[in-house]
Amino acid sequence: MVISGDELGWRVLQDKSVQKKLVGLFGTDILSKGQINRKVLGPKVFANKKTLSRFNRIVHPPLLALLKKEVAQARKRKCKAIVIDAALLAEWRIPIKLDFLLMVHASKKIQLKRLLAKGLSRPQALRRIASQMPYRQRRRVSDEVLVNSESMAELRWKAKSIWKRIEG
Repeated sequence: MVISGDELGWRVLQDKSVQKKLVGLFGTDILSKGQINRKVLGPKVFANKKTLSRFNRIVHPPLLALLKKEVAQARKRKCKAIVIDAALLAEWRIPIKLDFLLMVHASKKIQLKRLLAKGLSRPQALRRIASQMPYRQRRRVSDEVLVNSESMAELRWKAKSIWKRIEG
């Protein structure tokens, strides 16, 4: 079973109490047709460390609660493996025992190129990259690093190779 951090994040942003707190922090222009507009919210969240910290204090508790619930449900169903696809998993300090933590890493140059391709401005992209836990810190809490510097096909091939090795 795969649990997507992006999907969980989206579900948390649908929560009316979370929306109310975010509107209180960032203003009503983050809403579009009664829903959070992530393209408007993103630049506001990453404007500086203070707003990112405030955002995280609002979003992370319900996000982690939802993640815990999803993992518990998967374990109840006796899933052979639970994969949590979440870019910031190492930073969340989740209260769930993980058997293996794989960090997918791309150089800052590649990260910047990819963020610019998504439509972020250079300053916005650099702020997002700077907001992440430093590589060495993430590396210390990870069991292995998968370098993501190639195509998506190459990344899939590397991931499958690691998966086969883990399965034994």
